Amino acid sequence: EEEEEEEEEEEDNAITTTKEKPDDSDTQAVPEPTPVPPVAVLVRRQEPHQSKVKIHLIAVGSAPILKQSKFTLASNVTFGNLKYRLKKMLGMVPTTTTTTTAMSNDNGDNDSGGDPLYLYVQQSFIPSPDDWLGDLSDLYSIRDELQIHYSFTEAWG
Repeated sequence: EEEEEEEEEEEDNAITTTKEKPDDSDTQAVPEPTPVPPVAVLVRRQEPHQSKVKIHLIAVGSAPILKQSKFTLASNVTFGNLKYRLKKMLGMVPTTTTTTTAMSNDNGDNDSGGDPLYLYVQQSFIPSPDDWLGDLSDLYSIRDELQIHYSFTEAWG
């Protein structure tokens, strides 16, 4: 029993000696690091999976049917650029002047005096003019083609 008590005392002494703090009078205070100002991070847009996108344009309502309704375009073409091209194919004069947001209609088309053209993906929504066709194709293509419905009047929400 005595041997066990001695071993316990030795262990307690060993523990207390390792827990002792060093004398702070000999050490110098370490200065805190200066905060680094935040750095602007440039985020690169990820390229779409495909280099080309198959587009199928489908007329709705009183819009005329195109002679050629299927096209292949580069994936980095914007939706606004497609709308401009379609207006040219339909013989509509696209406006080149910039108008204020108050004069633009709800589909992102800045036509103040021209006829409106509504383009819908999946018969339900109008994408932003800045969206890439490749991104839309990655998300909404059916049978490897992006179906876009076009109309002169509002057709879907």
